[in-house]
Amino acid sequence: MRTLHTNIVGDKWLGSPVQHFKGSLKEISKHIPSFDRRPFSVNSNGNVVESQQNKNLDVIVRERMRSDNNEIPVGVVSKRYQLIQHQEILGITSKTLADFNFDIDKLECELGLTEYGERMRLCIKFPSEYKINIRNDDNLIPQLLCFNSVDRSTKLWVIIGWFRFVCNNGMVVGNINTNYRSRHNRQIDIPAFNKLINSSIENIAHEKEIIIRWEKTHFNKNKLNNWVNGPLLKQWKVKAATRAYHIIKTGTDVEMIPPFERIEPTEKQVKKIRMVPGCDGPAKNFYDISQALSWLASQRNDIEQQIAWQQDIPSLIASFPN
Repeated sequence: MRTLHTNIVGDKWLGSPVQHFKGSLKEISKHIPSFDRRPFSVNSNGNVVESQQNKNLDVIVRERMRSDNNEIPVGVVSKRYQLIQHQEILGITSKTLADFNFDIDKLECELGLTEYGERMRLCIKFPSEYKINIRNDDNLIPQLLCFNSVDRSTKLWVIIGWFRFVCNNGMVVGNINTNYRSRHNRQIDIPAFNKLINSSIENIAHEKEIIIRWEKTHFNKNKLNNWVNGPLLKQWKVKAATRAYHIIKTGTDVEMIPPFERIEPTEKQVKKIRMVPGCDGPAKNFYDISQALSWLASQRNDIEQQIAWQQDIPSLIASFPN
């Protein structure tokens, strides 16, 4: 099982700022640009000179939009690169969900685009009947996440998991098999999309059991220090281990003072920064610990870094001493 935590405010993706849009699939589609593939060459008076074309590379250009009438180059790719349009992903995803009897006109969506639209993150929430309640006003619902680029900076990636509504951070929990990744050198495997949705729906009951078990299982507080100074420190290094320790103990995020003192995370001097959304006071169980770790993952500066950290969370919880 993997745990993901998405932060939809102030994201950057490989250094590029991310714009966010909310609405139905039809509404957000208006913001998704189209791209063209052209020879990578030197132009003469606006004409492509064949003798001055690069035989190995092409350039990807964002086409004109209503909001911006300029064409803008966004990347250089090899001749073998398969350009997969964001709109193509949206269309296939919509059809797949419709095939499983989802009313796609009523699904809530969030769209993230980098500055020139070269990278896209699409989030689609499942219908409300899939929602589960962990505590009072603490609800989770499955969500489909699609990541794509047209500049070869990232693979096409589709994940399905659980989204948490308590705060803007959200937590997604999903089975490690419920994801699809593909290089941009082949066509999209549409049957794999259908299999992904089907297996995710089948796994919902099992995933509910895992989430509920986390919430019902209290951890041994006497072993917290050993876990923070051991597996967590090894995986996430000293800064994150120190912050996690204090979030778990108090619900408050911290920064180290002085930052480079060579002592164990649990012994570090810290300054309180802010209460962590969704972490009200000391952690009582493994579900609370997952929230603390999810918050730290969401605070990474880059979307791909967030995902990399998010994938570590179930194994970190599993490494807690018995």
